[in-house]
Amino acid sequence: MGADHTLVFYGVRYKIAEAEIDALEARTDPRQVLARQHRLRSRWGRFATVDGGSTHYLFIGEELGIVGLEGSFEVARDAGQIAGIVAGVAERLIRAGIGDAPRLYVQFSPDA
Repeated sequence: MGADHTLVFYGVRYKIAEAEIDALEARTDPRQVLARQHRLRSRWGRFATVDGGSTHYLFIGEELGIVGLEGSFEVARDAGQIAGIVAGVAERLIRAGIGDAPRLYVQFSPDA
C-alpha cells in the first residue's frame, strides 16, 4: 500500500531485523511458510512506533482489515465472528507450534 493505513490483525507479531527482509519479500521466511501450512495469514511491513520512528513487523494470524484511503474506511465484525476468529486463530497457532498468545493489533503504517 502506498498511502497511510492502519492494519487490523488478530494473531502474533514479530519485530523484523533488516537481515530478514529479503526472505519476507520472497515469501520464504520460515514463519510465513508455517503460516501458509496452517491456514494462517501473514502480513509484514514498516509500521510507526510510539517514539516517532518506525520498525518492521511480521504478523501471523487473521487479517481483519486495512483502514485507509487505499483500503476500507471501517472494519466491523459481530461478536460471533470475533469469537470464531479468536478460537480459530488460537487453534491454528497451537497446531503450528507457535506458543505466543494472540492479540488484537491495530497498527498504523505511514506512507513510505
